[in-house]
Amino acid sequence: MATATPKVAGDVLILDDGGEPTAIVVGSPAWFAWLDEASGFTYQGERGSFTARREPRQRGGWYWKAYRRRDGKLRRAYLGKAPDLSAERLASAAAALAGVPPAAAAPPPAPSLASPGLISTKLMPPPARAGMLPRSRLLDRMRLALDRPLTLVVAPAGFGKTTLVASWLRTLGRDVRTAWLTLDEADNEPVRFWTYLVAALQQVRPGVGSEATALLRVARPGMVDPAVTALINALAACPDELALVLDDFHGIVSESIQQQLASFITYLPARFHLVITSRTDLGLPLARLRARSLLGEIRADDLRCTGDEAAALLRLLLGRELPPESIHHLVERTEGWVAGLQLAAISIQGQLDPDQRPVQIGGEDRYIWDYLIDEVLAQQPAHIQQFLLRTALLDRFCAPLCDVLLPEGAPASQSTLDQVERFNLFIVPLDRERRWYRYHHLFAQVLRLRLAQTSPELPRSIHRSAAAWLWGQRLYEEALQHCQRAEDWGQMVRWVEHLVEDLMMRGELAIIIRWAELLPPQQLKRRYRLNIYYAAALAILGRLEDASAAMEHARQATAYADSDPSLAMRPGELEALQSIVASTQGNMESAIDYAGRALDLLPPQRSILRLGATMIMGSMLWMRGKMQQTVAFLEDRMVDAASYGGEIVYAWVDMLMIYVFRSQGKIASAIQKARQILAPLDDPSLPVPISAGLAAAQLAEIYYEQCNFYEALLLAQRGFALGQQIGSTEQQAFNSVVIARVYQAFGDAAEARACMAQAVQYVATQPIEYRVAQSFQARLWLQQGNLEASLAWLSEALQHPLLVQYVWGSEPLTIARVYLATDAARAIPLLVEQQALAIQDGRFGELIDVRALLALAYAAVGEQEQALDVLALALAQAERDSIMRTFLDLGDPMLDLLRRARSCGIAPAFVARLLDVAALPPRPAAAAAAPPALLSEREREVLQLVAIGQPNRAIAGSLVIAPSTVKMHLKNIYSKLGVHSRTQAVAAARRLGLL
Repeated sequence: MATATPKVAGDVLILDDGGEPTAIVVGSPAWFAWLDEASGFTYQGERGSFTARREPRQRGGWYWKAYRRRDGKLRRAYLGKAPDLSAERLASAAAALAGVPPAAAAPPPAPSLASPGLISTKLMPPPARAGMLPRSRLLDRMRLALDRPLTLVVAPAGFGKTTLVASWLRTLGRDVRTAWLTLDEADNEPVRFWTYLVAALQQVRPGVGSEATALLRVARPGMVDPAVTALINALAACPDELALVLDDFHGIVSESIQQQLASFITYLPARFHLVITSRTDLGLPLARLRARSLLGEIRADDLRCTGDEAAALLRLLLGRELPPESIHHLVERTEGWVAGLQLAAISIQGQLDPDQRPVQIGGEDRYIWDYLIDEVLAQQPAHIQQFLLRTALLDRFCAPLCDVLLPEGAPASQSTLDQVERFNLFIVPLDRERRWYRYHHLFAQVLRLRLAQTSPELPRSIHRSAAAWLWGQRLYEEALQHCQRAEDWGQMVRWVEHLVEDLMMRGELAIIIRWAELLPPQQLKRRYRLNIYYAAALAILGRLEDASAAMEHARQATAYADSDPSLAMRPGELEALQSIVASTQGNMESAIDYAGRALDLLPPQRSILRLGATMIMGSMLWMRGKMQQTVAFLEDRMVDAASYGGEIVYAWVDMLMIYVFRSQGKIASAIQKARQILAPLDDPSLPVPISAGLAAAQLAEIYYEQCNFYEALLLAQRGFALGQQIGSTEQQAFNSVVIARVYQAFGDAAEARACMAQAVQYVATQPIEYRVAQSFQARLWLQQGNLEASLAWLSEALQHPLLVQYVWGSEPLTIARVYLATDAARAIPLLVEQQALAIQDGRFGELIDVRALLALAYAAVGEQEQALDVLALALAQAERDSIMRTFLDLGDPMLDLLRRARSCGIAPAFVARLLDVAALPPRPAAAAAAPPALLSEREREVLQLVAIGQPNRAIAGSLVIAPSTVKMHLKNIYSKLGVHSRTQAVAAARRLGLL
């Protein structure tokens, strides 16, 4: 096959030369060595994309140029000689070609949603500060946390929970890796919560939970169970002692997250310790842990300051001793509340006779609020009060952000911030450089309440100003959050529309849907462009009813914004959208008509909707079985993808190539392409293609055919999770089909029926996918002897034009199976016709299935010679790629025919292998729930060499061991697998997924 065009994604070069894809870091020696030999590559970065070529100089030597088509013109940029091609140079060229102005000076970098990342300061424990109270009695309690899987520190605000836990972490030795995550209300979305949790662990143990990260990257809101399972498994495999702190958990009110965390805690490995701080009790089932003394708890009564601790704290804060009666009075009034003591210390600073000052602090909330307002805020200079009130609405802030929220003439925010921190006004630095800050939660709440009371018109204005500044710094998620709080829906929808096409190009369908559904319905309905992309995302993910409603809203919205410069493109865009919806509804002829009209109406410039219509046309070529035309079409679309930087185009092309490869019988190429699509799941730095779930189903199907059941089941379960998390019912259905087939091979008929029924139900609203799933269900019924159900399916199927070209579930071949069970003679003309069509269209991969069935049909009518001739053709083709289940799933009639083939010397090695595998007893499905541990690593190495035909002496040479040692390993392998020969051992190992 042709070598794929090298691609640079951000700062990583991805090479695919027909073997395993290779990644090279831009700027590394390997990168510059590769440039000396390369002729070109495509680049996709945060700020743009281009195609690079190496060109000769007139005076000798070579240099690199970048090309990109924009506004109908081919633009170019000089990159330089190979040594000049740094990551920064590539990014700068991409921005220039895209027409993006140079980045303005900005505060410390912070990640954004459009450039997926996390706020790193949430993953940092608070730094040690002067004036901290040493609390040795509580540190002794905390040291027991390493003996338990879970420790809770629960108390109201201001009791010193965070300070205590952070102090404990600093006492731990280097043999314990400690991670930190500060939570807030925005983390109530399960995907976000678990993404941050995994990121916190990766701060101290890089790479841990990478599979979970990949699963979360494509997750639909709330659907994170597979990722949590993957994380538990990763922690179980981690050799390090790990402690993770979840700070401020009281902000997490999501029942889903609490249930997921309960499951997570249940299966924590012994070397992992979780510490949670919260103002409220957790909604977790803790009784079992308490009963087994596996739960540590520190409560408000434990955290209350004793008289001695209060005296020590006040001495630290005031720099002097207070009389015992004053200390007693403060402890009594604050009830040992640390924050109350701190507030009291601030209020009495500078007083000539502080011990005589009455302290108006009580245990009731009203008194606490009054105290903070009257005795803290009111004591500050006017410009400090103004600063505190106007910045309290921010979850985090830096000086440049604060500057835009203050009125003209106010002191510079940086100097005010320095004063606020020096005055210890409940401000918390979020990084070591002290650039980003937040307020103590309680203090922030009081300030927000005060602002609403005194200036009710200001909060919306402040939120709007903050949103504008954050948007300018590319902090899109935070900008949209402030738009929400300001209820500035017009601005919010304009910003979402600004990003939505790029999100679609990158395949970020779940983000498009999430943002659209945050808007009030009336606002959403009036926005043409947003509804176009919203409808497309919904349709691609199988939400057809919602997609149709959004499409109708887009059509109605054409009455608005008549001055929109893109107005002329709307008819073509609506036709393109209609083609996408029609294709997912199974109305193929209409889809082609709509797509054709869209291509006529839309100009040949960058447009994801034009690409969508083009993709529909390509899919139709494949559905009609035109393999060569499909391949040529796909090669052209890869050029489009490289030019437009469209990840969704890459994903579609790659997925369709797998289908084509399987149809053509190029199984090795299909495996390679599927693995290429799935590779990002193991590298959290790479985006996960939206087609990953379908690629998993296809690769799992191939593994199933090769009797690698463990790999097939594991991969199909993973693919199901990917589909579940992005809301793709198609991906869930097709992975369920593979799971059902594996269970049937295991002999678990009931579980197989349940999984297959579930697959059919998932795609009940998607006509084509529904019929494919039903075709597989009919085959399963035949395997289980349910002829009545199969005949009912046949009656229904014959009422519609048949689906032939799908790699999976070809309806004519399912009909042939039913005929074989009732009247084999009826199957022969149908199969002869299918054989001729497959050869004509180049669908050689489907000939194995066709010919296996045709051989059975000839045998059933007594044409034994023809049966063996056709079977010989099928076996010769299947042996190359170890395709076995096509034959074995046909049951005893095929086994009888294989025995006759063996007696005639037809494909003797492969036939013997098939019969050996068939003779193995069904393996319980439960055995596949975990990786097999039957064989040691060395035994597996020996078995792999046996499988490729090496004799004992050659194995000894390969592994640098004695021949007698090889014999010992083989004896152990035979015993563990319950076999008596090398051939049986290899067959059993393949059956058990050990090879």
